[in-house]
Amino acid sequence: MEAVIMAGGEGTRLRPLTCDRPKPMVHLCGRPVLDYILELLAQNGITKATISLRYLSDRISSAYPNQRFAGISLRFVEEDKPLGTAGSVRGAIQNADEPILVMSGDALCDFDLRSAIQFHKEKKAAATLILSRVADPREYGLVVTDPSGAVRGFLEKPGWGQAVTDAVNTGIYILSKQALSLIPQNREFDFGKDLFPLMLQKSMPLFGFGVKGYWCDIGDIRAYAQSQFDLLDKKVSTHLDQAERNGIYADVPLPAGKYTIHPPVYIGKQVTIGEGAVVGPYAVLDDGSTVGDYTTLRRSILLPGAYVSMRCELRGVLICAGASLGAHVEAYENVVVGTNAKIGRGARLLPGVRIWPEKVVEDGAHVSRNIKSGSARRGFFDDDGITGEVGIDLTPDFCAKLGAVAGETVGEKFLIVGDDGSNVGKALKQALSAGALSAGARVLDSGSTFESQFLFESVFCKAGMGIFARSSGAKAVLRLCDANGLPLCRKWERNMEIKLYSGEIRRCTPQEYGHPEEMSGIGALYARALTNLAPNGLMGTLTLVKTGNRQIRNCLEAVLHQLSCYAGGSIRFHLSMAGDQASFFDEGENYISPLHTLALGCIVAFEAGEDVALPFSAPRSLDEVAERYGRRIHRYLSCPADSSDQEARALAAKQPWVRDGLQNGIRILYYMKEKNILLKNLAKKLPSFAVSTRSIPVNGNPGKLLRAFDVEDTVNGNGEGVLLSRPHGKVLISPLKRGNGLRILAEAKNMEVADELCLSLQKELALRGNLDKK
Repeated sequence: MEAVIMAGGEGTRLRPLTCDRPKPMVHLCGRPVLDYILELLAQNGITKATISLRYLSDRISSAYPNQRFAGISLRFVEEDKPLGTAGSVRGAIQNADEPILVMSGDALCDFDLRSAIQFHKEKKAAATLILSRVADPREYGLVVTDPSGAVRGFLEKPGWGQAVTDAVNTGIYILSKQALSLIPQNREFDFGKDLFPLMLQKSMPLFGFGVKGYWCDIGDIRAYAQSQFDLLDKKVSTHLDQAERNGIYADVPLPAGKYTIHPPVYIGKQVTIGEGAVVGPYAVLDDGSTVGDYTTLRRSILLPGAYVSMRCELRGVLICAGASLGAHVEAYENVVVGTNAKIGRGARLLPGVRIWPEKVVEDGAHVSRNIKSGSARRGFFDDDGITGEVGIDLTPDFCAKLGAVAGETVGEKFLIVGDDGSNVGKALKQALSAGALSAGARVLDSGSTFESQFLFESVFCKAGMGIFARSSGAKAVLRLCDANGLPLCRKWERNMEIKLYSGEIRRCTPQEYGHPEEMSGIGALYARALTNLAPNGLMGTLTLVKTGNRQIRNCLEAVLHQLSCYAGGSIRFHLSMAGDQASFFDEGENYISPLHTLALGCIVAFEAGEDVALPFSAPRSLDEVAERYGRRIHRYLSCPADSSDQEARALAAKQPWVRDGLQNGIRILYYMKEKNILLKNLAKKLPSFAVSTRSIPVNGNPGKLLRAFDVEDTVNGNGEGVLLSRPHGKVLISPLKRGNGLRILAEAKNMEVADELCLSLQKELALRGNLDKK
């Protein structure tokens, strides 16, 4: 007997699981449903099967390229139009003269089909419906039979008052020639609505055969999850790919690490489980999935490649293939996260929420409704560039897309890429480069370096744009700069975001692909530029270089040695990990912060008769210093929407020392040597000031909270945020670039007052937020 498997349905009630895969190909403990169905047929003597396809048909046929499985010869037939259940079966069969076995492609069972076939033959039935008994029949089609098994009627999803039987239609049928001949060709026709009522009307031999065993109609997410838990409980007479030991289905040895497993649990191949994680009971970790440190996961399913970061709480959740959850995410009963969706750090998904494939949920979001269209993400760019968790927000796949978009944006100019030497940084940089080359861009690879040197290289090579990849632990940052080493303008950011959201990314022909050009020797040019900042050398100057970045330390120590500045003395020269900020301890062990060191650099420029261009957020105390020398501070924006800061940006391009701690530090050391002044005495030229910074989250439009403030200065309405004057200092309040919060920078005479001022504004903003809600 030949079998026909109905596999054309769209699986609407299983979405978003079935948005990108047909129902027969959804995984149950590591394998598609269809595998289990074909194995059942093989066990019952079926050697040929025709599979009727329509929705995402290639996903099914391509899974069986040899058209054989478990000893069964397979044939695939695709519907041109919807024909209903019976119509699709009639269109799939080649010979209507032989009896056939019909099965649905979305059910898990272990029935003895041989006994049903024997019953069909003994009764000389035109059709036999295989029946199963269930505890609650109200959600099924019921079949009423007499003691001989003859069908007397049907009840479709009745209430308890009409549920006179518990025998349900499993969707498995045996059809003889008499029944098949009633199904019209190329016309929509259903078994339940059309064929079986017609057979009853014609008094044809229609029988129902009750069988014992397991059966689950995988019609919704709850049934999908329960069928896998039943597999783990051995309620189904079948086998799983992984060997079982003490309720754990997994390869031996288990994934490395110290974690806790509460059986039953299925663990696929190449699964990672973090330290302190608690998995189970009833958990399915499909191939290549990841459970982060101290995450707990119960009655939940991770499909292939799903990634759950650290300290997440999952209860009754389905995470589809390639989806990722940031740290501290909470998700509860019947939540489904679709394929490749991204859930931000600290998000909370309430019961029943479904996130469609490729969607993004912002950090800290509380999601109470389904997200099907658009995106919950406010933007890719934040105040530090593009930041996120490795493997969740920042992946090689995303970087390839970003590289392609950036390559298209710069046009004929070079795109320069670099990394911090970390494995993550290198991988992300290579993906950026590959994406840009696929868009036909010209790419310069600066290799592994540090950020301030990378900015120098970007400007020196006249690149149209630079992207630097660095990582620290689970976090990574992509810093983007323009041709002058400054942050991108809003127009470029917006155009790039539009293309990233829409997926409208250029792909060039094979002939247009390029190759990245390596920049050998560029480090020597940077060292020479540093040396040129002290044309008469630093003879007699002693300092100790302190930094956690070995590349920076090696570079700076070599340059200082060349300038005859040797290690020793009481001055300690500190550099940040990126090299963008410098700080000092002077001869009296007094700490000179990065902002005060920047102020010293400004004094060097002022005394040379120069104005200085600084970011809009730079301390206002520096304006007082500039006025003292008859000079001026020009302020440029971090993401200008127009050309209002064009003059400041033009000047900033000529003053890279503002963004390079190595350059600024050498300038200061050279000034001290030429003026024969101690660092502690130079620092006395600075006014007393301190800056306290806080960021606060905001739901909705952060601009609404700023409307009622009296604004002192916004650079002719084109500034970033509002500058407030208070009795004891000044406060700059600016929206975060993603629009999900506000940053407070409070400036006062000392840090104690600045902290108090910052806290005061935070409370005031909180009060405004509450009043606004009322």
